[in-house]
Amino acid sequence: RHAAGGQFAAVLVGNSGTKMTSVEFLKLCVRRWYVLLVGLVATVGVTLLAAGPNTVYFSRTTVDIIQQDPHRVRIVGFFDPNQIAVAHILTARVNGGVKTPLASSPDVDLYAMGIMNGSHAQIRNVGGQWLSNVTEPVVELQSVGATPEQVGQQMTQAIADVGTQLSAIENELKVPQADRLQLSANPAVPVVSKQVSKFSRAALAYGIVGLVSSGVAVCWFDRWANRRARRRSGNATA
Repeated sequence: RHAAGGQFAAVLVGNSGTKMTSVEFLKLCVRRWYVLLVGLVATVGVTLLAAGPNTVYFSRTTVDIIQQDPHRVRIVGFFDPNQIAVAHILTARVNGGVKTPLASSPDVDLYAMGIMNGSHAQIRNVGGQWLSNVTEPVVELQSVGATPEQVGQQMTQAIADVGTQLSAIENELKVPQADRLQLSANPAVPVVSKQVSKFSRAALAYGIVGLVSSGVAVCWFDRWANRRARRRSGNATA
């Protein structure tokens, strides 16, 4: 039943298991203000941490896979490198089998996907989240971390890993030196940039959940306190 003056019934359960009006709920919050205060303080803290600003350092470079002599005549059935296939293999090996997160664009950065520490190699998939369409024989490297020194070291190691893995593949296949592929990083010295990001959507979600949880905690604490008081009263009269 709606209370007078157009008060709406809250979806919180009172002591008797029935719904409360908004005025009754506000009175309950005033009576159990200390519980509400703890919940609000926790909500504010978590929301601020989620909102940021979060500062990370980021670097990105592209490693092109090129032939020493693209016009070289090769014997039929002999080694004929498919550079895009090599890019796939290199990416998988450098990442240690960890798959690249799907993104709507190949230009999406690691920190935009919520990754704040580490490095990652990926092929340039222009097909989006639903298709695989790789048109260039390149391996894109990204690094993100808390300091520019960390990012620089991770990127240097990632570039070295690409070269190490390419040599390992060609050694396994016994590729002649004249037919071996070459790598070219662009830029050769990756630039480390500072990124400050804010997660307003996450903060809003945490805030809403925190407020609802605080209200529920007030109701349940009040129910527990009243039951405890009734038990004590019954023991005293007995």
